Amino acid sequence: MKKRFACAFAGIFSAGLLMLTGCGQTETAYAPEDKAAFYQEQTDSIMQELFTLSDSDCEQKESYYTELENDTLVSMYQAWANENDALGTYQGIGETAVYESDDSGDYAKSYACEITYLFSTRNLDVKVIYETEENDEVNADISSISLSGEYSVAEKMQKAGLNTLMGMGTVFIVLILITCIISLFGPLNKLILKVEEKKKAKEEKQAPKTAPVSPAPAPAPAEEELLDDMELVAVITAAIAAYEEANGTAVSADGLVVRSIRRVNKKNNWRNA
Repeated sequence: MKKRFACAFAGIFSAGLLMLTGCGQTETAYAPEDKAAFYQEQTDSIMQELFTLSDSDCEQKESYYTELENDTLVSMYQAWANENDALGTYQGIGETAVYESDDSGDYAKSYACEITYLFSTRNLDVKVIYETEENDEVNADISSISLSGEYSVAEKMQKAGLNTLMGMGTVFIVLILITCIISLFGPLNKLILKVEEKKKAKEEKQAPKTAPVSPAPAPAPAEEELLDDMELVAVITAAIAAYEEANGTAVSADGLVVRSIRRVNKKNNWRNA
């Protein structure tokens, strides 16, 4: 009984595990053989024509489709110009696959055609998306074309390292330039000040010299008026009367009138002596 129960439980568990595994995976819906052959032929014809173009022809076609605003073909020629030099010589076709794609856009169906082209240096992976109406695969439109070379992990790491170094180097160079420009502000300011000082000194030399202004002479001291001193007036009047009387001319003091009395400079007195 226990063995039967264990076997039944194991069967249920295995069935559930298979169901979960099936739900976690999405099955790729590959196109029928006739459709796959058609899209592979279309993709290969486009690539074979691209492989025969020279660099100048590729640039001309890129310019031509740029004017027509056909971004799909422009991106294809740009991708081929980037990958061409690193591929080597063409050797043949590798794996191919055509399956329904989710990028249908405004169309009913969309098919993706993937082809690996073999080259001497590294292979080239090509993916073309075809959009078409229901049951009209012949008139399919190409919505995108992608080309990418197969690089090893070491090559990818090397490329990423170079890009990082270039980015960091560019940042450091810009920072050094900014530092140099800021350090020049001090000497530049001093140079401007020197130029202004020289210009000012030159203007001062060229300016006309004005004669020094002599100080104005000090005003002569005003003569002291002594007429208001009555005692002095009386003494002078009496002296004059006595002097006149001694000379034989009698003059009364009342007959003398003093109109002004001024102090005489002592230096002049010595000169007059």
